Amino acid sequence: MKKTRLLGSFVLFGATVLGLASCGGSENKIVLWVGEESYEFYTQACKEYLEANTDFGFTVEVKSQDTGTAAAQVIADATAAADVFTVAHDNIGKLVQGKYVKPITNEELTNQINADNPQPFIDVAYSSLAGEKQLYASPYISQALFLMYDKRSVSDTQAASFEGLAEAAKAKGAKVKGWTVTGTDGFNFSFTVLARNNETKATSLKLFEGGVKTKGSCWFQGDDEVASMKWVQKALKDPNGMMWASDAGWYQDIQNGATVSVIGGAWHFKTFSNSVGSENVGIAKIPTYTLTSETAFGTAAAGTVMRGGTFADCKCFMINARSAGSKYVAEQKLIQYLSSKAIQDKSFIACNNMPAYKGFADKLDMIKKEHPELSDNSIKLARAQSDMGEYGLAQPFINGTLNTYYYSKGGPELYKVMADQYDTSTKKEVFLTDADIQKGLYRIQYIWQHGKEIDEKLIPATLPAEID
Repeated sequence: MKKTRLLGSFVLFGATVLGLASCGGSENKIVLWVGEESYEFYTQACKEYLEANTDFGFTVEVKSQDTGTAAAQVIADATAAADVFTVAHDNIGKLVQGKYVKPITNEELTNQINADNPQPFIDVAYSSLAGEKQLYASPYISQALFLMYDKRSVSDTQAASFEGLAEAAKAKGAKVKGWTVTGTDGFNFSFTVLARNNETKATSLKLFEGGVKTKGSCWFQGDDEVASMKWVQKALKDPNGMMWASDAGWYQDIQNGATVSVIGGAWHFKTFSNSVGSENVGIAKIPTYTLTSETAFGTAAAGTVMRGGTFADCKCFMINARSAGSKYVAEQKLIQYLSSKAIQDKSFIACNNMPAYKGFADKLDMIKKEHPELSDNSIKLARAQSDMGEYGLAQPFINGTLNTYYYSKGGPELYKVMADQYDTSTKKEVFLTDADIQKGLYRIQYIWQHGKEIDEKLIPATLPAEID
């Protein structure tokens, strides 16, 4: 890891301890976890904050930490975790439910969060414990899935549609695939699960609306969902359509020419760029696909243009419940500074972190003009994520139960079996008819609401059907 030389700082165990006073014990120090890609920036930001606030009273130790595993580490051993840490917002509910975090009580920070952020991010920053709704998280980075493609193989026009990607792949070889995804989980499947009508932006999907899993809060049986599943099935069978990442990894599939594009997030960008060369990187919104007579179903008629969707999420700062009470006021002041618009802007310029606050995309042209050193890819990266917000949904998992039911009770595995039309456990072809697909979507919705599979004998003969 590159060490940044800073006035009044020194390196200790791969972390940087900042402060105008000498480093003290844990009672005198706030430990901050940020993503590895952001380590150097927030090291410098904290240094500048302490220089400007000599009465802060604490040193700050900045450590790089995988944000994907931070919540799990807090849950496993909160005493070994940071005082203030970064998590993706879908972890907020389970951290609150398990009493691993403290609420945000500082009035200025509360007002900043409520004023600066889009409503979906505000909604997920609040959570309920024992029936009391409180603010627990401060959004500061937003993220969404988008398309990354190899410009040597794919034109900008071809990148606008999945049909175009297939065309580009076919020109490369009979078995070259048009696109892949980075994983087979409930997050990566969001590009079809959350797909919307490209013109109206409408979707029949309901996913834990109102933060509950009761009747009417979930709906996964709409005609558009059936049609999207039929489209995925067809794309996977197309010699130049879609592929799952191989055992070697999606980046190897890109590098060796097995596929010409990937749907991923900003955290995949550096790896993709290294795989094709920065000069060959193309970036776009998730493409459209047009329903045909083979993939249409009911009101989702042939000719309907769908746009792949995404979970439009945020990364947030949260406070460890095991952090000393003497730090509580200072921790919130530090969070207020680090999640301010000014620092979010600087974080984007320094390390491509897409700000969470509303209206940032409107400033991109001005930022590029003021910072000509920013690459075109940095601007395209931000714009693609911002544009995908129109086709996105913030993960609505306001408690640990909803998160678990969506991700960990068999729904994603069943979705993949449906898409493949092949059950590896029985070695049989499955989900070959529209009725089979309807039944499969009913089963997944049941898992979302009940956290377990339904006895197939209990599935209604007539579908779609509400689930109690």
